[in-house]
Amino acid sequence: MFLTPLRGQRLKEAIISYTVFLLTPAYFLFQLCVIRPYLIVRLDWGPVKHFFHIVLASYLFTNVVGNMIYCVLTDTRVKSYRGPGSYCKICKQKQPANSWHCKTCDTCIMRRDHHCILLARCIGRNNLRYYICYLCHLSISLFYATYYNYIVLRTMFDLGTFAWTTSRIFDLADWSIFHNSLILKSRLFVCLWYLNLIILPISINLSVFHLYTAFKGLTWYEYKKGKVPARAHWKRNLAYVFGTRWYLALLWPSVESPLPNKRAHGIRDLRRETQI
Repeated sequence: MFLTPLRGQRLKEAIISYTVFLLTPAYFLFQLCVIRPYLIVRLDWGPVKHFFHIVLASYLFTNVVGNMIYCVLTDTRVKSYRGPGSYCKICKQKQPANSWHCKTCDTCIMRRDHHCILLARCIGRNNLRYYICYLCHLSISLFYATYYNYIVLRTMFDLGTFAWTTSRIFDLADWSIFHNSLILKSRLFVCLWYLNLIILPISINLSVFHLYTAFKGLTWYEYKKGKVPARAHWKRNLAYVFGTRWYLALLWPSVESPLPNKRAHGIRDLRRETQI
């Protein structure tokens, strides 16, 4: 039995999302269990600095994984909408402004931003907060890891050896299991460091873009269509994405920060209209 294009797309996204869910905590564990002990020995960290890095790494890990889980589990579908808006012929129900049907998810999404392939979920009104926080903390984590991974590599090699190792990491024949285990370990570190350098600018670019659209009160779709931002204070725009306690929601995923439920800067009370 052949897969339909839609089922094939869903299967591909499921594989990608499960890979992301597995690799994200594995990456943090690698940094804590392999890189950190190496730095402690090489840099002679004292107890205070060691404690600081443990707390910082734990904070970043909790925010990256926590926001990722909340983003996936939060329901952002349109349910029982009775207010003014357009009509979806597929779902056979009305939908509010800035909401539309996602073919992959096969449902209408409240104030849909975009469909995220990595998380296999639509990003909309109810989970945009977690998505942006996930990207921001992921960027900080990658920057943090890239810097200290470079220090590890700098202590392993001199400049000439580092350049030689870099030139040899794509030589599969040179990765034989019969080689010295220390050489294989060092080359693995180089590969991971370059992987950081590839992912870091992508995550920073996405973080800056979505923070910009949040400040302007726009979704990605509205920005792409060239919609002019509403003349509202940036704090109100942030509150509409991160909730009324946006300053705490940016720091911790489990903070209760309800989205505005009153008419503010020209936006309807979607909570009353949807009757979720």
